[in-house]
Amino acid sequence: MVEGIAGLADGDSQRAIGAFAESLRLTEGVSANAEGVVLQATALALVTATGADAVTHLRRVLTRPYQLRFWQSAWNAIEVAASQLIRGGLLEAGAVLLGHTDANCSVDAFVRTIHDDGLNAIRSQPDSARWFALGAQMDRDRLVAHALDRLAELALPPRYGAPLTTMI
Repeated sequence: MVEGIAGLADGDSQRAIGAFAESLRLTEGVSANAEGVVLQATALALVTATGADAVTHLRRVLTRPYQLRFWQSAWNAIEVAASQLIRGGLLEAGAVLLGHTDANCSVDAFVRTIHDDGLNAIRSQPDSARWFALGAQMDRDRLVAHALDRLAELALPPRYGAPLTTMI
């Protein structure tokens, strides 16, 4: 875990993700609280990560707290998923996630900046109010299913060969 935190501090998301993956292996099934902390830390490392591996890790970081019903970790993963979807050009999908968390959750300080950045990026879109409202009305199960389905699209090759980070 210490190595992961050092990776975060150094801005090395790949190093942090690798270290947190090992921490997850060690905590899985031992303590839901410890696992939840590692999942939250992993989500933070995934904010700036790119590529199919990042999406795979993010899907796990969202799926595991959902299985545990460890909602604070799940909400943080939803925030990171929204950020990744928006960066990947899937604006509606990201807005739906943000609409839910904005209306139904207390946004954690760790992800407040990416939450606010996501809202600001989406608000200029003509359909943003409708997208936010759709997310606000979803229940938790439907929201997580929506996030996982849409994240699967990011694992596909980018449209027109453009890197995900340039598709907004």
